[in-house]
Amino acid sequence: MKKLPAILFLIFISISCSFAQKFDSTKTVMITLIDDTEIIGRIINQDSAGTTLRSLSGIISVIPKSQILEIKPFNGNVVGKEYYKKDPADNRLMALPTGRPLKSGEVQFNAVELIFPHLVIGVSDFASIGFGGLPFVASGGGTFIYYVSSKITPLNVKNAAVSLGGAIVGSTTSDGIVGVIYTVGTFGTAMNSITIGPFLAFSSDEVYNRPAVLIGGQTRISKSASLLSENLILFGNETEEFIFFPSLGIRFSGENLAADFGTYAVISGDDFFYPIPWIGISYNF
Repeated sequence: MKKLPAILFLIFISISCSFAQKFDSTKTVMITLIDDTEIIGRIINQDSAGTTLRSLSGIISVIPKSQILEIKPFNGNVVGKEYYKKDPADNRLMALPTGRPLKSGEVQFNAVELIFPHLVIGVSDFASIGFGGLPFVASGGGTFIYYVSSKITPLNVKNAAVSLGGAIVGSTTSDGIVGVIYTVGTFGTAMNSITIGPFLAFSSDEVYNRPAVLIGGQTRISKSASLLSENLILFGNETEEFIFFPSLGIRFSGENLAADFGTYAVISGDDFFYPIPWIGISYNF
């Protein structure tokens, strides 16, 4: 019986330590309250009664446990005393990919021009696969256009990410396919970055002698908007002129949804084709 007080004391210490070890004071977290208020900061103390938080502005507040709906790592960027949520579509510019990957287990639905669906799955933190399709009906009959993509990211550090990937397109009424392979690198922060890399197209019969280069970029202009530019140079050969596809767009993004609005143009030699409207959406599950 004399050992009982000592045992109870050890249990009490263990419980207290378990509360103390639930947080890392060096990590930034987002606390969502039951009224949907979001508070960003670092936890400096946590116990059974509540959580003590130091906000980005340095204000220390004690939040009762009964008012807390969720505590999770902040998946975004802190610039000065402002916070910016992560762009849910940072793995692409407008139509073409960046060097940044999806994370393992993430599932992203894309709709190019709102009619071409594309589902991408993060197989791991450095690999993803995607697929989609669309039926077409004409006077001569119908067909189903399908497309499959893959992407591997061997380098993904703080301010740089490099990926290799490709995509193929085919149909149920043809044995032939067309596709593209690429290597792209994205350099910079989540606030400002550039993306560059070569692309090479192929078909079932040949590799096209017309390589292309992507030069694009993204800059954050507010907590929920970014400017995008995606410019593709398709080089010429002995019989064909080079073609330049410049573009400019804006992305509005929330925690899981991103919507792009922009325009493309086509410039070939002395010809200029008027801008083509662009709309695209992404949703991360």
